[in-house]
Amino acid sequence: MGVYRTFDLEKRDGGTILWFNRPDTRNVISSEVIDELIDYFTQPAKDNQFVVLAGRGDCFVAGADLKEMADVSELRALEISRSLHRLLKYIGDYQAPVVAAVHGYAIGGGFELALAADMVFATYDAWFSLPELGFSLIPGGGGTQRLTQRLGRADAFYRIFSGEKLTAQQCLSRGIVQKLFDDDQFIDTVIRDLIKVLGTHGKAASVALKHAIRLAGQDEGYNIESKEFARLLTSRARPLIKEFFEANKKKDN
Repeated sequence: MGVYRTFDLEKRDGGTILWFNRPDTRNVISSEVIDELIDYFTQPAKDNQFVVLAGRGDCFVAGADLKEMADVSELRALEISRSLHRLLKYIGDYQAPVVAAVHGYAIGGGFELALAADMVFATYDAWFSLPELGFSLIPGGGGTQRLTQRLGRADAFYRIFSGEKLTAQQCLSRGIVQKLFDDDQFIDTVIRDLIKVLGTHGKAASVALKHAIRLAGQDEGYNIESKEFARLLTSRARPLIKEFFEANKKKDN
């Protein structure tokens, strides 16, 4: 794992906060950002219990680097889009939960990045949009696919075609965002909530759950669920089940 220029890593309570560190550009996603994130998310998770994606400054991530996009060839544009697709797959395959902590706004590629995370936590005043049609363009980082999976075809078409913002509350009601927080000490509150949720389960169970959920709807998903259920039952859960019965016996006596 190298030293990264476009984000900082902060170890916190068994996990890592990945801070996008270019607030002067609204943390735009350039080719360098994509390459560095690919490098990070293709490394072993090791003792990482979670990774929180967060942006410094007044927003999460504002989208693609338009200055870079303005001069690329069609072949280079294709390469950038496919690199972004690979990155978001690596985030999905990463062996620890990845949470997008969105404050301010997540636009374009920033929204696509959030959609690729395992969960999204946001501030009450955050908003999300895919505004590419305003440039006679379409999303290139999986937005046409992931937003359609969340909203359905008609609503995704409308949101992308119009570029209309989705508020944090709207995203919460649609399952895009899982929890809302106040602006005050947002990241600290996100970490505390994650520790409360993840701290009650072993890392092995979290990894297995993520793997099975990512394959939901596919035949392989059912197969992975069965294998991981059996493995965890015999290697991890059995002592906890015994403790449960012992505690109940004591209550009955």
